[in-house]
Amino acid sequence: MRIRFLLPLLALALACTTTAQPTWRFPICFEDGTGARDTIWLVYDTTATTGWDTPQVDYSLGEGRVDMDPSVFNVWVWNWDNDSTKTVAFPYTEFPYHNATVDAFNYQYPVTIRWDLSLGAEPWLPQEGWPINGGALYNDYFYYFNNCGGPPCGIFDISLADSVVVVDAFPAEVFPVDFTLVHINDVGVHFHNDLGKISISPNPAWERIHATGLVGNTTATVYSPVGSALLTTQLTPTDNILHLDNLPEGTYLLTLTNPNGNEHFKFIKAR
Repeated sequence: MRIRFLLPLLALALACTTTAQPTWRFPICFEDGTGARDTIWLVYDTTATTGWDTPQVDYSLGEGRVDMDPSVFNVWVWNWDNDSTKTVAFPYTEFPYHNATVDAFNYQYPVTIRWDLSLGAEPWLPQEGWPINGGALYNDYFYYFNNCGGPPCGIFDISLADSVVVVDAFPAEVFPVDFTLVHINDVGVHFHNDLGKISISPNPAWERIHATGLVGNTTATVYSPVGSALLTTQLTPTDNILHLDNLPEGTYLLTLTNPNGNEHFKFIKAR
């Protein structure tokens, strides 16, 4: 009887082992003006810890201390023991958000930063239909040098390019730089609710956006790609125009809050 009981347990244990989510690794690649290269890794793994409650370094995932040669170009991040490392590991419960503050020493301009957002669509990542497809580089330098139309957006949208070259960041510096990965809904997405179909147009937009299919009073909030609320207004089925005059050229997230909940749209503000 014991043998019959243990065999199903063994089979269940093996099944759980073989179906565990693989480790996901996202490289942020840096190259300075001398051609020297270095990489920071953003990692998701089922065994990772965030450290928010009990600071813990995930040594098996590469978060341990890294000794670096100060005479050559290096990029690095802090770990939970306040040591320098080159990996930031999050558990899958944090998906689809990840971030790191990257610092460096002994670098020369121009500095090139590269990434590959196609890695955000790996089939084993959780939350089907919610790939990592957006994010930002931001600091004092990228607040003014960006591809989203300048302040108040003030970030470099990594969904619009796969690299950026910083020729000279004076009077700011390119490091430290914050790198964030997120999920943003597809451009021009439509959604259905119990009382009708809501859509926005045009997209790209110039001076205004029309929201059709609204049900009752709706709060419209425009966010930057890193989550800063830039504009909030009230819409109704008859007063359904969102004015964009004060927003610079760039990519934004629009959240519509109505009696049926929150719905999200990605849109582009053009000249």
